[in-house]
Amino acid sequence: MLKNLNEKLVEEDNGLKALGILNKILREKRDLKFGKWLKRLESIYIVENLYIGKYTIHTLEFGKLDYFPKANKLLIRNQNKWIKPGLQWVIKYLLEECYDTRAIRRIAR
Repeated sequence: MLKNLNEKLVEEDNGLKALGILNKILREKRDLKFGKWLKRLESIYIVENLYIGKYTIHTLEFGKLDYFPKANKLLIRNQNKWIKPGLQWVIKYLLEECYDTRAIRRIAR
């Protein structure tokens, strides 16, 4: 998909159409970037993908979270708060803290 979009971008003469194609390329790259973190996230939390382009993450700390990878936005449902950039927040507060607490538990034993 990215190759097709890159070819269209090179061939396009109209600036606004080129901008739209570039936006599509960036959205696809964000989606692929989230795919790299998805398996690790699924191993820790319940992750649902009911709608195309939206992932619902069930956590104990924050409740239900909705992540939209192409827009890189995160919605914390309990607080009705939008966070952008969402992937950095997910990595920092869901993945890194989870591994830090596991390391603390191992040390405590």
